[in-house]
Amino acid sequence: MSTVVATGLANPSQPWDMEIIRNSVAACDLDGGLCGRLVGYWIGESDQGIVGTAWMCNMADAERFDVAFPLMLSMRWDEAGVVKSFDIDESFQGSQGITCSRSFIERRTRAHVVGVPLRTREPALVEPTNYGCRHVFELVYGLAGFKAFLQERQEKTGLFQESTISHRTDTGLELFDVIECMDRCTEVTVNAELDPGSIAFDRNGVLQGIGTVRVSAPSFVENGVTTAHPVPVGSFSGTTNSQVTAMAVRAFTPIWRWVSGHHGQARGLLCSTLWPPSMYSVLVQGLAQILFHNNFTYFQHCVAGLQRTTGKAKCIGCVRSFDEAASIFPEVRRDDFI
Repeated sequence: MSTVVATGLANPSQPWDMEIIRNSVAACDLDGGLCGRLVGYWIGESDQGIVGTAWMCNMADAERFDVAFPLMLSMRWDEAGVVKSFDIDESFQGSQGITCSRSFIERRTRAHVVGVPLRTREPALVEPTNYGCRHVFELVYGLAGFKAFLQERQEKTGLFQESTISHRTDTGLELFDVIECMDRCTEVTVNAELDPGSIAFDRNGVLQGIGTVRVSAPSFVENGVTTAHPVPVGSFSGTTNSQVTAMAVRAFTPIWRWVSGHHGQARGLLCSTLWPPSMYSVLVQGLAQILFHNNFTYFQHCVAGLQRTTGKAKCIGCVRSFDEAASIFPEVRRDDFI
């Protein structure tokens, strides 16, 4: 999977072009991988204020056929950083089908983010359930992180692009991540050595246990210069979902901080898929592909399980009935699913 080629976006009079992004996202493929994710952020200026565009495309091999779930959104904020508008592009396709309602997610997100500052510690922005969609949360939060990154550099315009793809290996999973950000390009390979027989998903698609997973980064490349074994080897295991999640996040953190530091963000790039909570999601999707590679329906079930770890849906796409949706998201309407 290649990163988006965003030539033409750097025109100051046209700080973002959704059509270019749509076409670039549509041209991506897995290149033989199990699953992958593409993300990107663009921030520039317009006559109406500062504009930010964010995009994500999750992809998976569905029984030897690549499927893609694109999400593109745009935001505008004033000089004080207060959000003035939020829109989801009509090309949006959620992984859970019709229940991933664009009209509902857009309306709910607007209610929580318009009128508040776009910053990573803003309470309204850091609560994932405020969006009704985990992926929209990741993009809005990532846009806030990229905005802070540019402010530290005293830049008004910038572009961030990243692709993360997972392959099955003889010892488990290999995740290959490429980041193009301003004047730097980094590549990191992350190996997760594991026993597939120790992976335990429950009937709700929730990862409930796994044997020891050995996490290593055998190579890191920055602008063509290679560093071998940049961070110490880590490991995790667990017999409950909360235990596995916490230990996996801890194991991925050194890799995230290492790569982030080489982009001038020692505290961590919040716009990157290497951010441990996002990396954990990519890992779980890879594990589901290992076990259910010939059953895309159950792979989707495991993706939904990421948002039902407590039995209660955290995303509108993961609800099982309208009554459940209304009990969690009172403002939902039946016509949101038409």
